[in-house]
Amino acid sequence: MHSCFAVLWNKTWFMDVEECWKGYPYHSITDDVWWYNTFGGSLYCSFLMTQAFDVKRKDFWEMLIHHVITIVLMGLAWTHNLFKLGMLTLLLHDCSDVFIESAKMANYSKRDNLATGIFVVFTMVWVVTRLIIFPGKIMKSCLESPHFLALPSAPRNIITGLIIFLLCLHLFWTYFIVKVAKAALSSEKTKDARSSSESESDSEIEEEGNKGKNGLAVIQNFHSRQGTQRRHSIQYDNLVFDEIQATKRAFIKRLSVEWT
Repeated sequence: MHSCFAVLWNKTWFMDVEECWKGYPYHSITDDVWWYNTFGGSLYCSFLMTQAFDVKRKDFWEMLIHHVITIVLMGLAWTHNLFKLGMLTLLLHDCSDVFIESAKMANYSKRDNLATGIFVVFTMVWVVTRLIIFPGKIMKSCLESPHFLALPSAPRNIITGLIIFLLCLHLFWTYFIVKVAKAALSSEKTKDARSSSESESDSEIEEEGNKGKNGLAVIQNFHSRQGTQRRHSIQYDNLVFDEIQATKRAFIKRLSVEWT
């Protein structure tokens, strides 16, 4: 996102979508635009290639389709000199990423209040960029422009169909985001709503994590009755050691899954 801002901030079409059509299709490509599109296309190609090795979620196929649509749209935008609209679309899609990744890091760090606050900001940015600006500015300008309508029917119909499908994916993911946001505002722990269909290892980790949490509760209970249970000190020490080890194992396994 920062690189896209660095490339676009001094462009006349950054704040005015209609500027993208002035002089079309005779638009020159500067070095920064060329490099940004090259790196952006490479990034989404890498996402596509590593999708099969990532943790499988409920939206596995939707995410796979999203990567394919993005790559195809970037290719069509580049070959038909629509790269200005393509870069604005990429910027809108990248704006919310920094907030969701920050919310995840706060969640992994057990800073629930911070994670909830960042996630609320992420939800607002997501709705504004993907459900308001994208269809209201980018899609509207593209589908109503006489320059776009003058394109050959094949690429025009493909681009139209893909951006409409992309909007449908945005609505699909908004359902999960709203679901998590409701849980967060209800003071529940912020969690990815798509996680329920992840691999079996996740459920095992969760079980062991619950075991560790139950163990900590037992430890606290022992502390509260410490004066009356001195005679069980040996058993208590063993319990403390076992439960701490279980908690450490659960934490290490969760880190290995979340950060791969």
